[in-house]
Amino acid sequence: MATSFALCVHFVVGGGTCAALRTGALPWKREAKGREDVRTRYSGMGGEGSPVPVKDTLKRRREDESEAHAEERPEQRQEQRQQPPQQVRRGHEDGGRDDEVPSSSDVGPPAGPAAALCASAVMAGGWRRPWKLYRVILGHEGWVRCVGVDLGSNEWFATGGGEGAVRVWDLASGRAKAVLRGHVSGVSCVGIDPRRPYLYSGSDDKTAKGWDLETGRAVRSYEGHGKAVTCCALHPALDLLVTGSRDRCVKVWDARSARAVATLVGHTSAVESVLAAGVDPQVISGGADTTVRLWDLAAGREMGDPLVRHRRGVRCLVKSPEGLDVEEHGMVSGAADGIRFWGLPEGVHLRKAFCGRGAGEVVEPGTTLNALAASDEGVLVGGASDGQLSFFDWASGACFQRLHSRPQPGSLEAEACILAAAFDASGARLITCEADKTVKMWKEDARATPETHPGLADWADGGGAGTGGGEHGGARGD
Repeated sequence: MATSFALCVHFVVGGGTCAALRTGALPWKREAKGREDVRTRYSGMGGEGSPVPVKDTLKRRREDESEAHAEERPEQRQEQRQQPPQQVRRGHEDGGRDDEVPSSSDVGPPAGPAAALCASAVMAGGWRRPWKLYRVILGHEGWVRCVGVDLGSNEWFATGGGEGAVRVWDLASGRAKAVLRGHVSGVSCVGIDPRRPYLYSGSDDKTAKGWDLETGRAVRSYEGHGKAVTCCALHPALDLLVTGSRDRCVKVWDARSARAVATLVGHTSAVESVLAAGVDPQVISGGADTTVRLWDLAAGREMGDPLVRHRRGVRCLVKSPEGLDVEEHGMVSGAADGIRFWGLPEGVHLRKAFCGRGAGEVVEPGTTLNALAASDEGVLVGGASDGQLSFFDWASGACFQRLHSRPQPGSLEAEACILAAAFDASGARLITCEADKTVKMWKEDARATPETHPGLADWADGGGAGTGGGEHGGARGD
């Protein structure tokens, strides 16, 4: 089927509009130098029994180094001067050129609390490279609250903003491809159909909408919630859309007819996150009532007792990576009191993610964990309301990197808030949505080595500090 947008054409159908911004298919060593002790470095030079004074020996060493530098080939020095720095690329909605901005993370290992490596060295699957920012995308007029990636083609992704628009971006270039307008309030969630060119969005206007990406029209409206729709998920095998709302209900919709086929009641406060799976439990929800609930979709009721390990509202859920060889099929839940791993289908608590030895909380006091994302490479990422990104090894639950996202110039410091996150299909690119109206993209630092970012070599033995502060210990349950 044709999947291209017409240039600058506006569609108006049932209150849904699309402005296609451009024609295009929517397929739809540094060498590490250890610090030597001065006494070791100059032992036997000018000391007792040495015929050469220390002062003369140091002078001779400096002269030798100067001669060696002078003998360096001119072409090598010229090549070093011409080597360009790594750049951060900014995508623009208007399709303009990408601005090249030097990245502070390109100069040596990260340092300080803004980029603290908690325990980078040797995870269960080997040493992991640190991640760094490489692109900032502008275009939204409000907080960027949600993101979804087309995992089938891995060529585009969509984000929803507080201005009520869903924007579609090219994954490779960061350029805008389309804007879908139809909601009368902020967009809180997006979901992308893996089998057909359809996109679904939920909003504070109490509705969810289904978008035909071939025409750019909102072709269905899912109405029935009494309050704002906060989250949505698509069933991987059936034509079902699952939505959660502040009205404390989870609704299951026939995606084709927009008819509600089930209403799952049990939460005592707003539903903040939902998951849909092909095997039982086929629906999982997390709420502000601090519980995670597993639902029997066929019976339309809860499976067993709610999971009550959290002490704060559960803001995000993520399934275990499909491509990762782990012992258990499960999920992860995130709240202001931390991240917990669960085994399915029984909902057995496995362990708690951690940073550091002892208590080692993953979320700073006074902040909220808003986003979780997992890749098939076994990397779990958590985004917090203070702009903190924490990277974990899925198998052990151990944090191997921590950094802070900085707000854009002209934004308030309080807008350094991460609201959503997602990996692309390859797991090589991470997308974050933030309160400073930007979409940021991250990737692994290809220049990092175990020598430049050693982290903690003895993490499995339970102690030590990573580069830039932070501690690390062995995996534990709680």
